[in-house]
Amino acid sequence: MSGPPAPVPENGEVRPAPGDASSTDTGSSKNMEYLVGGRKINPDEVSRFIAGKKMSKANNASVASLQHLADEDIEMNMGNVTLEPKPREEDPEDSRKLGEKVKDFFVSDYYVPKNEILMQVVAGVLAALAVVPESIAFALVVGVAPQIGIDTTFVTSIVIGIVGARPGLVNGASGAIAVVIVDVVSAYGEAYMGYTVILAGIIAVVFSLLRLSTLVCLISAPVMVGFVNGLGIIMCLAQVRNFKANDLLVGAPTPPSDATTRHLLASYDVFTDGEPWVSPQVAGWMFLELLLVIGSMIAFPKIPWKWTKHIPGSLIGIFLATAAEWGIVRQVGFATQTIGDIGRMNGDFPRPLWMRPYDLPPLNGETLGIIFPTAIALALVALIEQLMTVEVVNEMTKTRCNSHREAFGLGVGNICTGLLGGMGGNAMIAHSILQVTTGGKYRMANITVGICIIIISVAAFPFVNLIPSAAFVGMIWMMVFQMIAWRSFIVIFNSCASLRVRERNSMLSKVKRTDALIIIIVTVVTVFTNLAVAVACGVLVNVVVYILDSTATLKLVSKEDVEAVDSDTGERKTTRVYDVEGPLFFSSARKFVAFFTILEDPEEVELHCHNLDVMDYSALDAIAKIAKEYKEQGKQLHLRFLREDCYRVLAKGRNMLKDVTTWKVGEVPEAGMTVDGMPPGLAEQSNRFHVEAMEASAFRGALNSYLSQERTKSSDLKRSSKDPAKMPANGNSGGAPV
Repeated sequence: MSGPPAPVPENGEVRPAPGDASSTDTGSSKNMEYLVGGRKINPDEVSRFIAGKKMSKANNASVASLQHLADEDIEMNMGNVTLEPKPREEDPEDSRKLGEKVKDFFVSDYYVPKNEILMQVVAGVLAALAVVPESIAFALVVGVAPQIGIDTTFVTSIVIGIVGARPGLVNGASGAIAVVIVDVVSAYGEAYMGYTVILAGIIAVVFSLLRLSTLVCLISAPVMVGFVNGLGIIMCLAQVRNFKANDLLVGAPTPPSDATTRHLLASYDVFTDGEPWVSPQVAGWMFLELLLVIGSMIAFPKIPWKWTKHIPGSLIGIFLATAAEWGIVRQVGFATQTIGDIGRMNGDFPRPLWMRPYDLPPLNGETLGIIFPTAIALALVALIEQLMTVEVVNEMTKTRCNSHREAFGLGVGNICTGLLGGMGGNAMIAHSILQVTTGGKYRMANITVGICIIIISVAAFPFVNLIPSAAFVGMIWMMVFQMIAWRSFIVIFNSCASLRVRERNSMLSKVKRTDALIIIIVTVVTVFTNLAVAVACGVLVNVVVYILDSTATLKLVSKEDVEAVDSDTGERKTTRVYDVEGPLFFSSARKFVAFFTILEDPEEVELHCHNLDVMDYSALDAIAKIAKEYKEQGKQLHLRFLREDCYRVLAKGRNMLKDVTTWKVGEVPEAGMTVDGMPPGLAEQSNRFHVEAMEASAFRGALNSYLSQERTKSSDLKRSSKDPAKMPANGNSGGAPV
């Protein structure tokens, strides 16, 4: 009688049961057997499922590999080998009440320690002071009343702060949103804006439910650089309209032009629309006011006072510009345009869309056709900027969050914003950084931003109406200067320069020319179309470049003939060995087929796949095509040294590979030798650890069938344990160990 099963060591290996003679015999693998539901399984079959982790001569095995490949928790004991289902411990969480789980969720996600409350409030107040001017400025960019920008920031701060996943974000009306939503406002009027924002929010919710947030990883650094540069150019040009005389941004919509697909915030039309400019004297005073704001944003943070880093310089600049407007400009007989002239704030709370002072268009197919393209672009741009900001805050706080939940919160926030007539919002990266650096890392700070903004809107609107619009022009131009990646222009120039020029001038900031091209493409497309199209173009170019680069990495490492003596017949056989390295997929399949000289090859051909990545249907088709051509010539193709991941791909499509003579899994040690030290031409001896596809399928079926039976017995035992009268006499479930 054998001893008890050996315990499973912590290192993941299962050793032979003590006292079993076969467990210490290094050459007794033939005496080993696995009993699965009464069926004897050859060790070679099990070794297929631990491919890449070769069984040692002591018959050790990797439990982790077997568990993973059988998709079950298994204990594996050697000696009198047994495969039994690992008893699952009852999770104490399953027995907890739903109320306790909900309580724990809110405590962990919304709880703020008492000693942190004051810091969160202060951080929220400072972020609110910084975000109010930009909310007004971006509303002016869109061409709506400043109150719309304030209402948007209020709603998104509260809703996304509660529903979203990332504490520390400041959400509100942003430049990226402004340069997209302006398409609808300028062409069809403000009445269509709410519908567009609601639809964009719904798209973001669907995006999160489909768990597509991970697609953001497709956006490369060159795409982001081009995105930011193009956004900065659009925002900069959009401010030129403030220098037009009697140009009220809030008014009748501008009809779309047939000469261009987009008015680009009328940033170029402003130079050709024929409207008069302000007088040179007024323009001079406007430049004075905007320079006061720019100077404050540059100089104020450098003042050696502990609070200067917490008070936004733009706020100080706005105070100075307002003082200059009413204390100097107006006193000498001139006047520049103020917020009250453009769209007077009245301090009202946000009102629902259907209570706004305009007639809503009918919600029909025609309206949907108008708003849908802009809604798609709006949702994509908002998601990109939201998830980008999440990554920045994650790095700052050294924490992670659920990006799918954050996308869901963004969608819900924009649905609420659209219902209240807002312009749509998302995370504002600069203000989020400000809030986190001042200690705002809990949701209380996010919510405080919204509360402070509505208080400012209700209590301070008379002062806001007095602010000159030139102050916001200066603030946005300064933001654009800080936003644009100026170093990218140096990188582009260095990448275009020749090697001789770079070496002569120590130009060490070169990247691939394709990356420089992507930056240029995204920047230009952003300016002439919109942000979503620009990002899509950048990702598309990136994908094409990656495909071409990956295709180039597929190469024939070696092609040689190996002679060996057949142990059965004593004849010398020649085997041609192809060693191919790289990814095999749709783009490289033709190149792969061209490696083989089928008519010239001997009867036995091996393809060594230890460095080959079989990736898609085209790869399977290429291998099948080669195997078929070899078979038609009376020759045999053997696949050797398949990695486990490649084997999985091939096994799923094994009906396509009927012309492949054999295909086996294993490791390749030294060049030109197999695991047994045999020449690679001896197919059956070159890899001891293999299983044909049908054998593997049979083993898996038997194993899963056995495990299913054991789970049923275990469930019966649990039910019967509640009633002692139903317990078997021997005290077990009736399912004796194998």
